[in-house]
Order: sequence, then structure tokens, then C-alpha cells
Amino acid sequence: MAGTEALLFFVVVPVLAWAAELLVIRGAYEATARDLASRSLSVPTNRVYVVLSYGAVSVFLGLALWALSIPLTGQIDAGTGPGFSHAQSLLIWTAVAYGTAAIVTAAARALMLRARFGALMGHDFGRILPLSVIPHTGTVYALVLGFLVLGAIENYVSGAATLAQANVDGAVASLQAYAIATLGFLAGALASNRIQDLSLRGYQRALLFVAVGELPAVLGLVWAFLAIGKL
Repeated sequence: MAGTEALLFFVVVPVLAWAAELLVIRGAYEATARDLASRSLSVPTNRVYVVLSYGAVSVFLGLALWALSIPLTGQIDAGTGPGFSHAQSLLIWTAVAYGTAAIVTAAARALMLRARFGALMGHDFGRILPLSVIPHTGTVYALVLGFLVLGAIENYVSGAATLAQANVDGAVASLQAYAIATLGFLAGALASNRIQDLSLRGYQRALLFVAVGELPAVLGLVWAFLAIGKL
């Protein structure tokens, strides 16, 4: 079971989230292409490729976590006793937290890119691209938490440490809280999209909204980091 859920949330969910993001961007691309064609202009395809490639970050990070989890999931699924049950719970909620972060990242990026795709293909490319990259910190934080949890599980299965029920419960609760906290990126994206003028002052406000949306994830990261450190 642990192996199946690790594959689902570390790999399958990020891939599906990226695919959904691409569909949204495709619609914006087609609308922008028609608008530019009406003015005898073409879409700068190199910019489109850059935007699309950034969307794959969550997929590659998830693949790294999944690859590292493979030897551990085999031992967890084959093991018996409360310790292995704790390890399974930790691994599953780590995977869920990562999968949730990947979904939210894709959704936040899709919202921003759809709203600003026309400007992204124009003079504001250098300002909009950083805005769309910031939500990826959600998956990067989840990657860090994944490394910490996998390290704790490896110490357990190797016999170097034990997993106390209270500490496992605290770590699981913090992972659940982190998954919910990533929704702040969506709020930040929606607030940022309200800023139409991306001149210096407007851009600063748009950037501030995205950064404030990241704050819950930072707080969730700190809580999870401290909780996992007790394992």
C-alpha cells in the first residue's frame, strides 16, 4: 500500500496537475495567438517553451522523492508491528502533502498565466515569469520535508531509531497542516491578478500579494520541520 500511494502522490498527481496547467495555458495561448495574428504578429514560441518547462518542476522533484522512497516502501509493506504502521502513516502523509502542494502550485500558476498570458508574450515577460515561479516554493518546501521524513523512516527500518506514537502523531498533524497551508498560494495568485498595471509600483504590489500568499506555507514548513525533528 505504501508503495502504491507513494507512486500516486509523488508521481501521478504532479503529472496530472501539470497536464491540467498545460490545458489552461493552451487556451490562453490560442486566444493570444489569434489576437497577435490579427495584428500580423506571431507568438514568441521560445517564451512559451520557457513557461511550460517551469511547470515540470513539481514532476521532477516528485520523481526524486519517489525514487528515494522505493526501497523504504518495500520494507514498510513487508514489515509488521506498530513501528512499521507508524512509518507507513508518515510516508503516506508526506506523499499527500507533496501531491497537494503540486496541485496548488499548478493551479496558482494556471490562474496567473491565464490572466496575464498576453502581457507575458509582450514587454512584461521579465516581470510576470518570476510571479509564476514563486508558487513552486510550495513543492520545494514539501521536497525538503520529504527528505526529512524519508531519513527518519530509513533510521527506523535500519534499527537506528524508534518511532514513538506521540512524535509520529505530531509529525502527521504538521504535514496535514502544511498541505492546507499551501492554499495560501492560490489566495496570493488571485489577489495578485487584480493588479493590472505592472509598472514599478504596480509590480511591487503584485509581487507582495504573491509573497504574502506564501507566508502560510513558510509557517507550515517551520512547524513540520520542528515536528519531524522529534522523530
